[in-house]
Amino acid sequence: MKPKEIDRLAQVRDTILNRGLVFASVAGVMTYIASLTQYFIAGFRLSFVTDFISLGIIIVLTWRRHFLSARFKTYIVILAIFVVVGVDIYQIGVLSANKVLLVLVPFFGLIALSKKETIFFGIAVGVLIAILSTLHFTGYLTVSLEQNLGPIAWLINFAIISIVAFLMVIIVTQFNRTYESMIADLRERNSTLRESEQRLEAYKDQLEETVERRTIKLKKTNEDLRKKKAETEEALNKLQRAQDELVKSEKLASIGMLSSGIAHEINNPLNFIRGGV
Repeated sequence: MKPKEIDRLAQVRDTILNRGLVFASVAGVMTYIASLTQYFIAGFRLSFVTDFISLGIIIVLTWRRHFLSARFKTYIVILAIFVVVGVDIYQIGVLSANKVLLVLVPFFGLIALSKKETIFFGIAVGVLIAILSTLHFTGYLTVSLEQNLGPIAWLINFAIISIVAFLMVIIVTQFNRTYESMIADLRERNSTLRESEQRLEAYKDQLEETVERRTIKLKKTNEDLRKKKAETEEALNKLQRAQDELVKSEKLASIGMLSSGIAHEINNPLNFIRGGV
């Protein structure tokens, strides 16, 4: 992909990440307020503090989201998810409601991070759940009897989280492929458009050259016609003058013949008179 297209893709991903932060902040505040009701039922828990700190970090990220890089925001969000989920599972085990947040790890990872980094964080999620679940059902971490559901419950929850996370990976991956395919299609269309523009420009240059060449030829033809017209007019004037001179000569000849005839006719009577005298 070209640098401009990479920048556009980064802008789209950053926009998705920013909107996800806004949604997470609003949903997190509502969820945290609702979770405080558990204080009167189960008493104080460490998760109240860690959730408050993590929520505060998310709110700060949301507030400054336009001034931070996508990678930095993603690292902080994933770290906050690990803290919130880890502390909650540490305290109440498999019944932790926060463990569903783990499905957001591949979502944010695929948006702003590389595939290797996303796989690394996915493995870290699996390791975190495996360690905490092992500590719970081996007795190192204890919860009340009604909450201690055993390894089957852990496996079921881990399977559900894995399935949802896998679906999230498919959705985000398909989005990336669709967007890249759209960019490639636009790039191909732009290339075709540029080629058409180049052909049109070449045809325009060729047309201008043809028009200029024909204009020069037409000017030359008009010049030749003007010269021929001038020559024709000059020849016509000469012919007119010659015709006028010819007519004048014929008139003079006619007058001469007329004069000669008259003189002859006058000369005959004079000769007769002279002879009679």
